[in-house]
Amino acid sequence: MIVGRIRGLLFVSILALSGGTLAHAGTITGQIQTATSGRGVANGVFTFTLSQPAVVSGSASIVTSPVNCYTDAFGNVVGLPHPLTAPAASSSAGSGLPAATYRVRYTWANSSGETVAGPALVITTTLTGNLTVQVPPNPPAGASVWNIYIGTSAVAETLQATQIAPFTNYTTSSSSLLAGAALPAANTSACSLRFNDELQPSYTGYNVTLTTSGGAAIPGFPQKWYLSGGSAGTINVGSGLPLYSGTVSYPQPIVSNPAQSGSQSIGGPLSLGTFGLTAGTGGFFAPSTPQSPAVQIGAPNTGILNASNGLEFSIQGTDGLFISTADNVFINNNLFFNLNSGEIILGANQDTGISRGAAGQVNIGNGNSGDASGVLRTGQIQSTAATGNPPLTVASTTSVANLNPEWPRMQVGGFGPSTFVNSGVMAPVFTRAVTVTRVSGLVQTAPAGCSAPPTISIDGFGNAASVPNATFQFDSGPMSLNVGAGGTIIVRTSPGTGCSTQPANATIAVEYKMQ
Repeated sequence: MIVGRIRGLLFVSILALSGGTLAHAGTITGQIQTATSGRGVANGVFTFTLSQPAVVSGSASIVTSPVNCYTDAFGNVVGLPHPLTAPAASSSAGSGLPAATYRVRYTWANSSGETVAGPALVITTTLTGNLTVQVPPNPPAGASVWNIYIGTSAVAETLQATQIAPFTNYTTSSSSLLAGAALPAANTSACSLRFNDELQPSYTGYNVTLTTSGGAAIPGFPQKWYLSGGSAGTINVGSGLPLYSGTVSYPQPIVSNPAQSGSQSIGGPLSLGTFGLTAGTGGFFAPSTPQSPAVQIGAPNTGILNASNGLEFSIQGTDGLFISTADNVFINNNLFFNLNSGEIILGANQDTGISRGAAGQVNIGNGNSGDASGVLRTGQIQSTAATGNPPLTVASTTSVANLNPEWPRMQVGGFGPSTFVNSGVMAPVFTRAVTVTRVSGLVQTAPAGCSAPPTISIDGFGNAASVPNATFQFDSGPMSLNVGAGGTIIVRTSPGTGCSTQPANATIAVEYKMQ
């Protein structure tokens, strides 16, 4: 019997003490920026749940768990949530407020401060009477005060009533609105809860979730926090989140001056928008030997650097930029190297180099600065040189195998006999293989009365051109006749049939190109 009574009294004592724990609690402030938006989470909901049941050191007070805090419209941590819906209200005829259009809003409050007002309910009355405002469903657990604001114009609503929990429906009772306080400009309620360094057992932490007002989880949460500072402590989460491990991890702002120059990490994509990324004298990865990287991407020999717009290197030192044979650099648009001197070295043996020659020139060589003895191998070279400027400048006089110049084409010419006869009139010999592409010319005397025109033929091709009656010109048009190296082109003139006048004194041009 005695044992049972002692247990019952102890249970009652603990319950009686638990309601006053928030009177001596630490405060969380600041704004958490997310990885996806770079801004705070508007109207979010924090839930702090102890990792194990705990009491306040030196007392028998059981710490409340879980505890909710919230964020305002700007993402700042607050103790009470903004009202997100307009109140419900109705009107009744009788003595009271004159007929008009009224705007009804409300806020939540407690001993730490007050929220901003939620959306307005616009209600129009046609008779004198009263307005009844219903208690919003599910008041926040930390709200001990309900404030009702009413006015006849936007943002001019004034405080008409303050209720202390438990709340009941409010009905106006005067013939005019009260000249109460104006709407609050900001949410001044504080996020207060017991900090972990005043709890027993030691090393009790908080499992922290952050969701939207609709319950959707925010990337990067849940997390485990350890709150230090005691009952009078303040933690600004805008300067980094108090993770249980003692590190600062993304997503949240990186601290500009972490305590004791502590290491910080980013566990996701990093976007700088339109801003650049700079580093001190140690570079992004402090070198310890002459060829240690100032910027290291991924593990050695495994990193990939992707630049969707432009990648620019301004290298002022002597070590330069080193990309190992196992690494990759992908550039979608532009790659700029601003080199004061030196060259880009390629190959595992560093036996190939690209360097600047004279203005507008690039040297490809053996890796020695300025060397231009290398080979450029590609599928096609396109020249943009205007007419009058040679597209290629060649020092060697050695012929190039398989080079087929299409222009300029070459010609050989000659004179036919005074009258067309069945005989060869031209027989040039070529030291290289050529392709005959055209035969054309003029006659001094035009044929007349021919039933079949005189012709110009080439051995191996046949008739190439004819000379119509009363015509001085002849032209084969484009043709193709291949003649091997050492071969001869024999051009013949043949008279027409039934001509009263045969053509005479022909000047013949044969065009050809090298194979």
